[in-house]
Amino acid sequence: MPLDPPLDPSLDPSPDPARHYRVLDVPALADRLWRVPLALAAAIFVACGPAHALGQTELVYYGSLAGLALAAAAVPLGLLGLRGQPPSDPA
Repeated sequence: MPLDPPLDPSLDPSPDPARHYRVLDVPALADRLWRVPLALAAAIFVACGPAHALGQTELVYYGSLAGLALAAAAVPLGLLGLRGQPPSDPA
């Protein structure tokens, strides 16, 4: 049984990266994610109006805090998402 000659590394093409591996695109991910907490914050603020009219001031207080926290999480995500967009055309 003949032995195969050793392969010359210069003749071997570089291996392709694995097909299942994707580079994480953080700006694109942030661009998709900032809308969710902001929409939830807006829904909470809308719900606070009727709750306040019904005299549920404690619910309004905690709802406003939750809405502010969600909006505070959405702003950095939105700014990070802006980094991944191409610059606008000034003309």
